[in-house]
Amino acid sequence: MLLQSNGNNSVIRFLPALPTNTDWSEGNVKGIRARNGFEVNFDWDNHKLTKAEIISKTGTECYVNLPEGMNVYDANDKKVNVKSAGIDIVMFPTQKGIKYEIK
Repeated sequence: MLLQSNGNNSVIRFLPALPTNTDWSEGNVKGIRARNGFEVNFDWDNHKLTKAEIISKTGTECYVNLPEGMNVYDANDKKVNVKSAGIDIVMFPTQKGIKYEIK
């Protein structure tokens, strides 16, 4: 499984069940839809997320399982202030049509 967005607040989780064989060690996905009105593009290498884009289609709050050492940035490459919403889960407000980057 490449993306999951369910549960309380439809948390976006990247690579929750990526196959462990070498065919899946790196790759990218574009245009996946996540719950609550988000479109997601992301890349991974060595079975780990390297970069993700979350495009807000509705302007709702975004809940994401943020990998350790990564941050959320807005369209101006400014770090977004996120709020903790659980273990490794953060929340941030979005604006309709704006792209947010995780890196």
